[in-house]
Amino acid sequence: MYRNKKLIYQPESKPYEAYLIEKKKSSVQSSSEPVPRKTFIKVGVLAQVKGSAYIEYGNTKLIAAILPPREISKQVMKGALAVINCDIKYAQFASRNSNSSKEKALSSALKKALEPVICRHEYPNFKIDVNVFVIQDDGCVLSSAINCSCAALMQGHIGMFDLITASTVMFYNDKILVNPTSDEEDLLCSEDRDSGRELGVLVLASLGSFNQIAQFSQKGYLLSETLESLTTFH
Repeated sequence: MYRNKKLIYQPESKPYEAYLIEKKKSSVQSSSEPVPRKTFIKVGVLAQVKGSAYIEYGNTKLIAAILPPREISKQVMKGALAVINCDIKYAQFASRNSNSSKEKALSSALKKALEPVICRHEYPNFKIDVNVFVIQDDGCVLSSAINCSCAALMQGHIGMFDLITASTVMFYNDKILVNPTSDEEDLLCSEDRDSGRELGVLVLASLGSFNQIAQFSQKGYLLSETLESLTTFH
């Protein structure tokens, strides 16, 4: 009679996750000059919404939808500026590391990036919903979501002060990685945060015509000199 037995690691063996981390590290060490990702973007991909856009940034794929502005209910305090609601959701097959806390953090960062761009004074007592659905995550999700949302806002004729563009740069093992993949971004989670080593990811969104920064998001530990050098890649 067959019995289910638990597999026990031998003393000289190691978990498969540790093998994956070593493989990711070796790929970063062997990487040469950064290769620009192939980019494809199309607007008006969804019906029955104010505006929509689809973007492929390398293997990262997502859709942004802008719902028509809706009046704020009487129970909610009204103001002179429109309320921007942003929501980023992952497909179940999009990533191995997606969770609700990550979605909330990305949604909050997207909201902070779009609020200075949209002419909120033109929609008093209204709210504008920006929904982003991640189909595949291969890194640079936040910057791709910002760029895709901008295209959807344009297609939906939502007033904006300027076009917003975003990019992602990573610093790891004294190397600058432009447009890091999801495997490269995962290396931050595998490192000891108390080691004092410089490593981190920077997402920068700016308004080109005004030469202003709309969103600055940093994850990890970076010196001010390194941080300044990373901003030059935007």
